[in-house]
Amino acid sequence: MNELMSEENHETQCDLLIIGHSMAGGCLARQMKLEHPELRITVIERKTEFGYWVGESTLEAFWNYAATSLDLGHYLDTNHLYKHGLRFFYDSKEHDLALKDMSEVGRSWYHGTPAHQIDRKKFDTDLCRMNIESGIDVRLGVTVTDVALDRDHGHTIKTAAGNFRAKWVVDAAGFASPIARQLGICEIKNDEHPISSYWARVSGVANLDLLGGKEWRQRVRYTTRTLATTHFMYGGYWFWLIPLDGETYSIGLVTKNDECDIKIKGEQEFLDFLRTHKCMEELLPVETTRILDYTQMKNLSRRVSAPYSEDRWFLTGMSAVFLDPLLSPGSAYLSDSNRMIGDMIKADMQGDDEAYRVMVPVFNRFSQFWLDNFFLHIKGLYHPCYDRQKVYFTSMLMQWFGIILPSSMVKNWGYMPGMTMADLQGFYDQMDYLSANNVIHKIDHIAHEFEDLLKSRGLEFSHNEGQFFDVEIDDCFMENTRTMGSTLTMDSIVHIEQKMLEVTYLGILQRLAELDNVQATKADLMDAARESCQYELTVLEAFNTLCTKANKTRKEQESQVAMA
Repeated sequence: MNELMSEENHETQCDLLIIGHSMAGGCLARQMKLEHPELRITVIERKTEFGYWVGESTLEAFWNYAATSLDLGHYLDTNHLYKHGLRFFYDSKEHDLALKDMSEVGRSWYHGTPAHQIDRKKFDTDLCRMNIESGIDVRLGVTVTDVALDRDHGHTIKTAAGNFRAKWVVDAAGFASPIARQLGICEIKNDEHPISSYWARVSGVANLDLLGGKEWRQRVRYTTRTLATTHFMYGGYWFWLIPLDGETYSIGLVTKNDECDIKIKGEQEFLDFLRTHKCMEELLPVETTRILDYTQMKNLSRRVSAPYSEDRWFLTGMSAVFLDPLLSPGSAYLSDSNRMIGDMIKADMQGDDEAYRVMVPVFNRFSQFWLDNFFLHIKGLYHPCYDRQKVYFTSMLMQWFGIILPSSMVKNWGYMPGMTMADLQGFYDQMDYLSANNVIHKIDHIAHEFEDLLKSRGLEFSHNEGQFFDVEIDDCFMENTRTMGSTLTMDSIVHIEQKMLEVTYLGILQRLAELDNVQATKADLMDAARESCQYELTVLEAFNTLCTKANKTRKEQESQVAMA
């Protein structure tokens, strides 16, 4: 047995208690058992069996975590679908384009760093079995009724099945989040980003790859679109489509409640609303589509003020934060969060009080910075405009593969060995500076200006039909991921951020030049983009700069012709 049982008060004693055995809690239990086999670990879970749930689309950071910290790389590769990146489709204003005619942002090449589409029912069930086999004490069907936190004498978690006492306790109970709720640190409603979501697991979905014919397949070099996490983007709402196996798909709707008034009651209304869009009507044939399960939730976006405490309690996964299903940030967040929790418990186990006391505020502040940055990306994608997505998406991927993912791979979360409490203010100042000068703020601002300019000219939907942007990232921006972060330096981060802004200006200038028939050379475009970055010009100022350079180049060419 991994626990000590006191018959007097029916109390289970352990070293580490984890509340919740879904993805975050189950992974943390396995991670800690692999790192510290001597630890007595108990996990309590209110479910008696695992079913479908969100968190199916994972990012490359989760694969790295699973492969290096959980020894589950082979398991993922052989039991779950390979993920073919993120794919976005854009429709007409009337929502009447066939799928093959919608403009598309995606990729025609398979990525070298894996990510997976997770069948949560299978994953959570398999992980539970593996944890039990490794000697972790897993209790299913146990619901928390009360929490008594006590850093010095051990935390007591009360349940109908008895009490549990532990030196360290982790709340991984998802939206139930008993510790966060008791402490009053949970932001129940995110007024800045009020979203609701409706989702289901369905069978009988039409094959995405076969709906457009040979040219449709050829456009992506016959790679499998179906394996992507596919987004269908509209004004204030969007749909997702995620494959779970050969027959089952996850499909969902997310609405921005302050931008659209969509209210759905029940699974039939859900399907009916989806089918008011021609692309969804194609994907969800009435004759074959069957709903396997259905869920809806309001006020989905939330976070806690501080997920880690010096008092030996921690929060991870959805207990700590849920931003939005868009871009699938949940798996990346729990990967970093679990590793941070592991580092803090290890320092505490080793009696390194200074390291532990410093790690807690550093990791809390870094997590806030990480979430704020990802949130900027998410907010910047709630629009129906292909042109805006095309100029935005490359820079976003440059940051992910050049900075965020490799930072996760090398556990670069702000804490440096030897840091003391005296170093904290300098760290806070650096984080505040990075937050205030975040390049995504600038990119989101000029992308929004660009979209507003298109709207003012009635061109918001002008490229939403028949376009395909095959996203490619230059090798130099992939290097930090390929080396698993070993080449990540402050100089490389500064260089990548500069290039992110430059490529965004360049994309905007190319589109405006095309719309106004400005004959600009590649050199003109690059010079104007670089000058716009240097002086942080508005979109109109940047375009005027390009026009000036293009006119100068044209006059010089005419002069050379006249002289010849």
